[in-house]
Amino acid sequence: MSPQRIGALVHNARCALIAGLAVAKGKPVLLLQEEHFPQPIDYRDIVYSYSHPNQIEAPITKLILHAIKSLQSAKKRDVSPPKKLLERLDLGDIAAENEVSALESYFVKTAQFREAKRGKARLVTGRKGSGKTAIFYALFSQLSNRDELFS
Repeated sequence: MSPQRIGALVHNARCALIAGLAVAKGKPVLLLQEEHFPQPIDYRDIVYSYSHPNQIEAPITKLILHAIKSLQSAKKRDVSPPKKLLERLDLGDIAAENEVSALESYFVKTAQFREAKRGKARLVTGRKGSGKTAIFYALFSQLSNRDELFS
């Protein structure tokens, strides 16, 4: 947007951020700029200035053709890419009672667990999924000396 328009500073900053992310990802990028005014050097290559709307068609067509060419020449991706860290991460079942034996592999000894273990907390409250049942099973395992799952 022209710097004279209301809200141009915020609008242009947002556009610059998104364009920067796209450039970093190797995507084809075109910023259309109404009127001609200087841009930072890192954006000059992707900014096209225009003074009349009928001047927009040519750079957009060029961008679209470049994007199509890039898509057509892209290498075929492997059907099963290697799993990323987050894809390998297993946080278990949503309900702790459904996998008591597996809790050992991912149970985190929180401050609430330690307070309950020391006997300072007799009531554990929290929203659904906050770990109340997991704390119960961990304490039960330790206090009953059954397999010492969470010692």
